[in-house]
Amino acid sequence: EIEAGQLRYATDLFRRVIGIPTKLYNKHWDNFIAHVRDHHPRDILQYEDYESLRKLTCRELQLTYRPDPIISSEHERKVELPEDKLKAGMKERLVASLVASHEATEAKVDEMYMFEEKLKRTYFHVKPLDHKQLKTWDLYLDYEIEKADHERIVVLFERCLIPCALYEQFWSKYARYLEKAHKEKRDLPKEETEEFIDKDGVRKARSAFRTGLDKVDEMEDKRTTWTMRGWRETLKDGTQVMRAEPISQTDLDREKQAAKEKESKAKAKEVRTEEDKKEDEGFGEEEGDKMDTTEKGEKEKEADGEEGEVDVKQKFTDDVDSEMKMVVNSSAWMEKRGWEAVRDVYKRACIVHCPKRAVIRMKWAAFEENVENAESAREILRELVAKYPMLLEARMQQIDLERRQKNHDGADKMYTKLMKQIPTKHEKYKNMKTWIAMKYARFQFKVCHDVDKALAALRTALKKERGNPRLYSQIIDMCYQRSPIDVNGVTAALELALMSKDLTNMEKLDFVRRKVEFMQEFGDVGRYRDAWDQLKAFRHLCSADLKIEAKRRKELEAE
Repeated sequence: EIEAGQLRYATDLFRRVIGIPTKLYNKHWDNFIAHVRDHHPRDILQYEDYESLRKLTCRELQLTYRPDPIISSEHERKVELPEDKLKAGMKERLVASLVASHEATEAKVDEMYMFEEKLKRTYFHVKPLDHKQLKTWDLYLDYEIEKADHERIVVLFERCLIPCALYEQFWSKYARYLEKAHKEKRDLPKEETEEFIDKDGVRKARSAFRTGLDKVDEMEDKRTTWTMRGWRETLKDGTQVMRAEPISQTDLDREKQAAKEKESKAKAKEVRTEEDKKEDEGFGEEEGDKMDTTEKGEKEKEADGEEGEVDVKQKFTDDVDSEMKMVVNSSAWMEKRGWEAVRDVYKRACIVHCPKRAVIRMKWAAFEENVENAESAREILRELVAKYPMLLEARMQQIDLERRQKNHDGADKMYTKLMKQIPTKHEKYKNMKTWIAMKYARFQFKVCHDVDKALAALRTALKKERGNPRLYSQIIDMCYQRSPIDVNGVTAALELALMSKDLTNMEKLDFVRRKVEFMQEFGDVGRYRDAWDQLKAFRHLCSADLKIEAKRRKELEAE
């Protein structure tokens, strides 16, 4: 911007950069000081900012305020030293308005240094990061989230996801943060606040700026460069008065001398003009044509030179705009808010960086379902299941999605299909099939209210795995929770567990205790007495195991 002559835009960029904690924050501050020092305030500030700053400076320095013309000169103003009190005061207050931001940035850099110095790789590489680096990034993110500065958090997440692009836990953390931030309305754009200038800020600005205005204030120098002697001002009651500006005798003498020189130059110019006219009358038409041609050529050269300068500046501006356009397109995440921002994070993770990871896709599907986009969630899970058919977590999430969408028939078909696809010959899949059968039974019992189908599923699973006490317990619970209570079903399940050869005596002891309690509440006295006799017999069989269990319990209580 400075090379293109856009000093006002450069000032706006300095204001933004000074508030960003970076490694070279002090260099940015020094460049800003030099930028303000070497240019006129009118050239580096927008008109509204310039007038408001000028009005504030006049009020604080007890000078009379006069508006500046809206149309400014196209040429850059030269800074002559020493500057007058008004310009120097405006520069001080411009710097002072950013002193607080600079100090806050310095404090942030000091706090962030403990994390930044531990980060060894801030670029992407296929080589895995070590555990310390991953932990540092995680702690750094937690620190920024605790500070609750949304823009800083988003920037840090984007920085983190460059070296950690292949780690799905950071993508999940990013998406979850954006989701919470949107719910709490912390992702809204910040409102611009007015810059506050205090006396301490002006003092620090003078120290950094080295204008020496504190000595000028002591001397009460009222010198200004204004040329107007007075102006009209309208008071609050509507009356118009003339304001006059005090001027020193030295300035009056200087202006008188300048007026005399100007008058003498004007007279000399008139004399030369008359002599030139007399000489021109003696020339012929050919000489006149030659002079006209020469003058036209010179004017055309000057015009071509000016057009060339304009073309160079325009080309430079176009090149910068094209480069910035590319940057903005690649950083579209800065403009996205709400659910679109969360969805964009999941897409970048699942499609670009972690296409083979299943957990991040499952979380993406859960997010889409949460924002009432069930069709997208179905499609995501359908693609994941097609890629990993035996991924049980994805299959169960697919079933739960249909259940929450009240599609009970679809969930029932998925349960049945899943149980058929699980191999029965492999020992490692036996527990998996039992677990699915128990979930299917609870689904039929609690959601579809089909107790008979639920019990049939459990009995089928029990035939293939008789040594699983959870199956017996679930059958007992279902019969117990029926209305009216199924006493015969509970009793049959208890007897079946006690007769099983695949259960241990300690596991059977638990069922005997449940039988005693159940017969006491719902059975007759004969069955209740028989249950007590069974309990005594099993206590005798398990005496050694009971002693070991009691000893372990005492040790745990002592700890």
